[in-house]
Amino acid sequence: MTVAADRSASQRASAQHVLESLGGSDTFALAVFAGSAAVGLGHAQSDVDVHVVLQPGARIERTTIDDDGYRVQLQVLDPDLVVRLVTLAEKYVVTRNDRSQSELTDYELWNFIRLVTGEVLSASDSFRQLLDRASFDVARQVVAANCAHHAARASQAASGMLGRGQAAAACHTAALAMAAACEVVLAATGDLYAVDRFLVARLERSPVLNRVFPELWELLYRFPPLDEEPAALAAAARARVFAASGLVAHSLLYGWDGTLGDVPALTAADAGGPVRSPQFGLLRFADTFGLAGRARSLRVGEAVAAVWAAADGSPVEEIARRLHSRGHEATLDTVTAALDALARADAVTYDGRSADEAREEVTHGPSVGDRG
Repeated sequence: MTVAADRSASQRASAQHVLESLGGSDTFALAVFAGSAAVGLGHAQSDVDVHVVLQPGARIERTTIDDDGYRVQLQVLDPDLVVRLVTLAEKYVVTRNDRSQSELTDYELWNFIRLVTGEVLSASDSFRQLLDRASFDVARQVVAANCAHHAARASQAASGMLGRGQAAAACHTAALAMAAACEVVLAATGDLYAVDRFLVARLERSPVLNRVFPELWELLYRFPPLDEEPAALAAAARARVFAASGLVAHSLLYGWDGTLGDVPALTAADAGGPVRSPQFGLLRFADTFGLAGRARSLRVGEAVAAVWAAADGSPVEEIARRLHSRGHEATLDTVTAALDALARADAVTYDGRSADEAREEVTHGPSVGDRG
């Protein structure tokens, strides 16, 4: 047994001892061992978090109790809140008009994650039946959808700040988009947690994200000095928004029904091809996708969503080949048509050039008049 596993076992034992000392099942209708200790992230000084629902009429005098060297924290939840949150993990039903699963408050999302990732220590029959109906795959989708909204809003804000010349502020907000995007990827790989201070530990331990951990560290925490030219700060913000949108879109496409196995390139290709616009973020509904922008939003199918996600500056032919290798029915003609539609909606750009001009150059090389 590892030191971490041994510590987790002793923390669980403290939680159980406290629950029993307070009356056990006579006092608690539900008790869930949650938090960092329950998901393998705890350390020797970690609190022992237990989410509880009290039996009707039951009362407890204290919610923080020291036991065997650990501080046990009881988070008392309203039973109706628990029922509503756990029910969200039964089936993903988000639509453009009903986003009750994908726009949870921070408090709701925090408790949702704790409930679906924790270990049930005791439960009444009704709560046991409720928890048995919850699907971890649906929980992954709910968390990914919520964090995708956070990433999209932060990316849009960063883009707006750049438009106002607020490069430093844009860098900060773009880093928030990156952090939210990392949470989308982690959810797609099956790693759900609710406290951002453990983000780096989870990135390091993730078999998928550990491969690109040095790049993620740079994007999350290393910026040009403030006395650099504003253009350098602006470029740093744009790079982070680009990476965030790619991580989110890739996860929603390829880590939805099954766990994600890879991540896309985090930097744009310098090949003159189409690049997804920082003003849009991909969202996933139950039956389709949406591209959410500051000025407008678009409803798109999976094929167009995949084209947008793959628009990383590569030549159109390369994008089509990549999509085909992932199982999409992508041809040069269908990808070109999708890119044209996205360009007309300003959801992809070609460095300021029209889609026709840029595609002609990438496909056939410079025009005769440009050969010098």
